[in-house]
Amino acid sequence: MVARRLHLFKRLLMKNNIIQAGLTELRAARSQSKVLYWTVALFSLFANLLMLTGPMYMLQVYDRVLGSRSEETLIALSLLVVFLYSEVVLHFRTVLRYS
Repeated sequence: MVARRLHLFKRLLMKNNIIQAGLTELRAARSQSKVLYWTVALFSLFANLLMLTGPMYMLQVYDRVLGSRSEETLIALSLLVVFLYSEVVLHFRTVLRYS
């Protein structure tokens, strides 16, 4: 009975050592990839902000352009939206190239 408990205790210690080794390896991999995590977060933030371009454009057109009939504002907003949508295309091209 004592030998069985000692055997189970040794197996538990060996399993604990394997878990600790795995945790150490995981922590090392995460610390090496910290820059990549920040890069992904930055690209994600950028992509999500760019996806708000369309709704913000429509809000600005309804608020500023239709109320004052300002063609200059419409042209400026439209050029800005075209530029931002071209940035979305470039962003997703970059993402698809490296995936």
